[in-house]
Amino acid sequence: MPGRNTIFIAVALSLAEAKGAEAIFLGFTAADTLYPDTQPDYLDAFRHLAALSSKAGVNGNAPTLIAPLIQDDKLAIARRALQLGVPIAETWSCYRAGTEPCGVCGPCQLRDRALIEVGRPDLATPQGRDHYAQEHAQEIERVTRLFWRFMLTG
Repeated sequence: MPGRNTIFIAVALSLAEAKGAEAIFLGFTAADTLYPDTQPDYLDAFRHLAALSSKAGVNGNAPTLIAPLIQDDKLAIARRALQLGVPIAETWSCYRAGTEPCGVCGPCQLRDRALIEVGRPDLATPQGRDHYAQEHAQEIERVTRLFWRFMLTG
């Protein structure tokens, strides 16, 4: 949904002021580069707006907007999460409603690939594991063909 982060941040700022929160943490990542409302310039502009749009902000106490993962790709995030002991099985990236992640939407695919590449396919969706296995098998077949072509043609 275009502009959804604008809506999320506006609501978060309102709740932060009501609760007296000092910071709002955002999940922007390097993988989000296609979306204009996840860029550093956008974040800076919203920080300025936060300082102007609330009583706390006008008094110099606007909640800080923090995007700690904005420079990290999904692989780096998966590695860090495992190092920190994050219960990854209890986290959610899926865009579709349901009781389990769908495994086919973009966020599910990015997450699954990262988890598989860091050596934790058990944390990927079944669809992600199947897709990676098929992709991996195709790559092995391609490399094998190239190897034999090289060996037989000298």
